[in-house]
Amino acid sequence: MKEKIFKIYPLSITLVALILWFIGLLGVEGLKFFTFLYVALFFFGAYASSFLLRGIFLNNEDAILKRTMFILTGGFLVGFLISLVFVLPIEIENTLKVVVAAILVAVGVAAIISLLFRGSKKWDQGDNEKPGYKNYRERLAEEEKTKTVENNENE
Repeated sequence: MKEKIFKIYPLSITLVALILWFIGLLGVEGLKFFTFLYVALFFFGAYASSFLLRGIFLNNEDAILKRTMFILTGGFLVGFLISLVFVLPIEIENTLKVVVAAILVAVGVAAIISLLFRGSKKWDQGDNEKPGYKNYRERLAEEEKTKTVENNENE
């Protein structure tokens, strides 16, 4: 059920934004300001928050999927911030500088979130904690020992 919520939430937000945009195109007085940029803003915001929450609430065993969710959050956050720059009613002298700054902010936020909520073990960390684990040198010494025993038996 939790997985369905993460899929339905951004789709329903996007659908509501599309309906509001359509109503604005029909000429309803209160929604004429609602352009396609607002739809993009809602789309990117909904998916960024959905991937962020999915990444936070994933089990700790699935580190690759968790990291992927945070990378997707960063990507959608970049889209959200770029849409926000163009939706804002203020005049911006150098839009390119603001867009680049927004991208850098989104990448920084995604990196911090990824570090804070990673919470999983490294992929090779679990083996050496198992009982009876032998490192490379111990296994090599054991193999040499068995080879010498076999050679002595064959002679």
